[in-house]
Order: sequence, then structure tokens, then C-alpha cells
Amino acid sequence: MAESNLDIITKIQKVLALANNNPSMEEGQTAMVLAQKLMIENNISMSDVSITEIKIKEVVDEIIEESTKSKWWHSNLACVISKNFKCATYIHRNRKDGLTNIKFVGLKNDVELAKQVYLYAIKIISYNCKKYIISESRTRISTKGIKNEYLLGFLQGLTDKFAEQIKNNNWGLIIVQDPIVQDVINKLHLKKGTRTKITTSGSEFDRKNGYKDGKNFQHVSGNLE
Repeated sequence: MAESNLDIITKIQKVLALANNNPSMEEGQTAMVLAQKLMIENNISMSDVSITEIKIKEVVDEIIEESTKSKWWHSNLACVISKNFKCATYIHRNRKDGLTNIKFVGLKNDVELAKQVYLYAIKIISYNCKKYIISESRTRISTKGIKNEYLLGFLQGLTDKFAEQIKNNNWGLIIVQDPIVQDVINKLHLKKGTRTKITTSGSEFDRKNGYKDGKNFQHVSGNLE
């Protein structure tokens, strides 16, 4: 399989990093010649490689949560969080150990922050949802329906909160995935999963309360970065 332009540029960046940080003058010169050869053969200029500030970007594909029984709203939350922190998310089911893994793919720093926000959000949502169910289930039958309606509202509120922050701060370009991340995601050949059937209470009141809490969510680092 032929290497993409991105793969070649990454290789050149690594070779140049070796050339500029090598205690051996002979090895450094060899690395520089190799970098020049790669650029000439592939019609790549120094400006493409960004030699002024060489940074080898590390893309990680990390498990952020694993369980024997996945919850529909965990994967939905992962989609909301990953999208707003320049990552992608997908579900990986391991038949051998029976575990379902939620994974984030992105630049290392982005994944670390997205994971932190995701795990914090799980705790906050679980706490708020439990508290809400206790207050609303005394006169009603289906607590599962109440819970799911509340969760759907919360997720929509959180989605709208992020969208407002992006619009108000002109962050549209800031949250775009790095091309190297998109390249890794494309190579995973991910397939769309099937939608989970969700039992709801059909109550607009429950969804509105979840939505309000989602809009008021503040994650550990304050605002979206």
C-alpha cells in the first residue's frame, strides 16, 4: 500500500528531528540527507514539513471505559464529548472477555482532556439523574422511562451548551480534528452501529428538567477549550 502524503511528511519530520538532535555529526548529516531525498522524491517542500517548529504528533486510540454491559447514554455522551474535543469515539466489543469498550481516538493531549471531562460527566449525570428519579418516582410507575427521558434531555442540553460556547467564542476552527487524526480514523474502517431502543416516559417535563441540567453542566476545566 502506497504511503499517503501525511505519512511521508510525518516520516520526514521524524528524520529531521533526529538530524537536529543527534550528538553525532555524521549521523545528523546522514539523517538530513535522507530527509532531503524524501522531500525531492515526493515533491514536498520545507513549508509543508514546518521545519521551523518540528512537533511529532502522537495519535492515541485509548479505552476510556470498559464494562460487561454498556449503557446507551454512555456511548451517546462519548459522542458529544469527543466531537467537542477534536476526537472521535467508537465501541469495541471483545468477544473473548465479554467486555464492551468505549474508545477515544485523537491527539494524546486532546484524548486525555476528553477522557477527564467524560468521566467527570458520568459522575455528575448519574448523581443528578438518581436525585431526580427519587423526587419524581413517588407518584409514577416507570422509573426507567423517567430516567431515559431525563438523560435524553441532559444530552441535548449539553450538546446545545457546547454549540453556544463555540458560536459565542468563534471556536469553529479550533475544534476541527487534526488531519493526522482523521487519517488514523479512516484506517480503522469503522461501521455504523445499530440504534438502541429506548423506553421513555413520554413526559416533556422530564426531558426539560434533564435539558436544564445539561445546559448548566460545568466540567472540571471550566469552559470548553
